[in-house]
Amino acid sequence: MDQMEAIKQTYFQECEELLAAMEEGLLAIENGEADGEVINSVFRAVHSMKGGGGAFGFEALVAFAHVFETAMDQVRSGKLEPDANVAKVLLRAGDILADHVAAARSGQALAADHDRAVKEDLARIANVEIGNEEAAPAEFEGLEFKPMQVAVEETKPATIREGEIGWSIRFAPHAALYEHANEPALIIRELMTLGPAEVSIDLSKLPDLKSIEPGNAYFAWTIALSADVPRQKVEEVFEFAVGDCELDISPVAAPEPQQCTAPSDVDAAPEVLPDRVPDPIPTEKL
Repeated sequence: MDQMEAIKQTYFQECEELLAAMEEGLLAIENGEADGEVINSVFRAVHSMKGGGGAFGFEALVAFAHVFETAMDQVRSGKLEPDANVAKVLLRAGDILADHVAAARSGQALAADHDRAVKEDLARIANVEIGNEEAAPAEFEGLEFKPMQVAVEETKPATIREGEIGWSIRFAPHAALYEHANEPALIIRELMTLGPAEVSIDLSKLPDLKSIEPGNAYFAWTIALSADVPRQKVEEVFEFAVGDCELDISPVAAPEPQQCTAPSDVDAAPEVLPDRVPDPIPTEKL
C-alpha cells in the first residue's frame, strides 16, 4: 500500500468515529437533550469529513457536507432553532452523509438524485440556495485533486503594510493535523475569506530528500491578515486544528499618529534686530 492510500484509509477510519459521534449528537438533538457542546461536536464531525473528502477529491460527499455544515452552523449560532422538524431533517442528512462516505470508500458512486431531497430540505431550513448540487462548492471550484510535483521556495515572513491593522498569524501543523484529515491549504484559504492576506512559508525544518518521513510535518506558515475583524473570527478558522498545531495569533495595530508640538525655547526664532543701526561714535583727530 502506497503512502497516499494509507492516508486515505486513515481518513475512512476517522470517518467511522466521526459518524458515530455525529449520530449520537443528532439523537440528542432529536430528544431535546443537546447543549452547545453536543451541537458543536456534530458540526465538527461534518466539517472534518468535508475537509478530508475535499483533499481526496470526493466531490459529491463534499457538496452534500457543505450544505449540511451550513445548516449545523446556523444551529450552533442560534439562527436556526433545532425543533422536531429540523432535527428530523438533520437525522436524515446524517444517514445520507454516511452513504456518501461508504460510496467513497468502495469507489462506487451514488445515484445522481440520491441526496437531492435531503439536500433541498437542508437548504430550506437554512434558508440558503444550493444551485447545481452536482458541482463542487465555490471554495473548491477550479481545484483539481491530482498529485503533482511543485517547486517550493522559502519566502520572507509576511508583514502587514504600514498604516494597516489586522492579525499576524504563525501556523505550524503537527503530523496529527494531517492524520485527522485536515488540510492546511484549506484552512489558509478559509482565513483569506476574512480579508486580504499575505502568506509566506517557512522551510527551515525541511530535511534533505533522503531524510524526509512522509508522515511528518515540516512546513510552517506566516499569514499577515489585513482585516479589522474580532480575534474570535480568526480563532474559529483554526477551531479544528487546535491541539494539532503550533498557533500564534497576534494583533497588528496602525501606528499612533504623531502629534505636532510647539517649538522649544532652543528652537525659537532669533530675536529680530531693530531696523536702525546706531551712528558710529565720533573720534578726535590727532
